[in-house]
Amino acid sequence: ESRVAIELFFATITSLYSLSSAWSIRRTLLTAAKNFLLRPGNPNLEAIRVLMQDTVIDANISDAGLASHIDKIRENALPTEAELKTWSPPPSEEEKVMLRQKARKLLVEKGMPQALTSVMGQAASGEALGKVFDALQIEEVARALMFALILQGIKAITQ
Repeated sequence: ESRVAIELFFATITSLYSLSSAWSIRRTLLTAAKNFLLRPGNPNLEAIRVLMQDTVIDANISDAGLASHIDKIRENALPTEAELKTWSPPPSEEEKVMLRQKARKLLVEKGMPQALTSVMGQAASGEALGKVFDALQIEEVARALMFALILQGIKAITQ
């Protein structure tokens, strides 16, 4: 399972690198790092597995974690009248554009994971995350991503 998670992590970064032809050397280095990390008998692989188990899997698959996720999904998908009254009114088109620009700027400037910037570099990471953000502004892409995430979650729970 940790091997699969590491493979997915590296596949994601490789996909980000493939957004620009200037990163071919970094893609080569990334492949070498992946091969080094996934080599047989690597003691770091167990540490990664334990870290993922403790911080991600156990926290989200516990009864309390699942209940919290289900409650949030219900609250956002099927809100009650009382919950709807606490929501703020929808923003105007101008506010949406301003919020989108502010969110993109915050993501590119402050929202980059340290691991990503250490592997890809600050400028390359910013450019790649900007392209990902722009792609997620397309409603069909965002819906497809959410559908894929929900499907993977359901598959994980039922298996």
